[in-house]
Amino acid sequence: MHIHHSLLLIGILSSTAALAYDNGPQVIDCDYRLGKEESTGQCLIAGSGTNQGISWLVFEVKNKRFRYTSAHENLIEQVDKSGETLAKYAVSNSEAPCRPGGKTADIYKFQNGNYVCLYW
Repeated sequence: MHIHHSLLLIGILSSTAALAYDNGPQVIDCDYRLGKEESTGQCLIAGSGTNQGISWLVFEVKNKRFRYTSAHENLIEQVDKSGETLAKYAVSNSEAPCRPGGKTADIYKFQNGNYVCLYW
């Protein structure tokens, strides 16, 4: 390998792009309570990934889109489709069964009693 190619490879591997990934859109099962509505259905995972050690997730429930990052573990943002923040909410995040005896879910509990359980 030529020196030029070796330096290029080192540059690529040390760049932030090499430390990031984005899992594209997918539909998964979910349970949720948003306001007075409590239901089981499917939620859109608009994107998820990790960049420089910070994990992030954007998901959509009943046409409401939320963004969660590990950089702000007790906060979730409601965002529009372009990623602009519409509102911020205090949340707790855990992995546990959402239903008694059920499958483990990624749970986001809002302080107002709302919740979203995502089944990966």
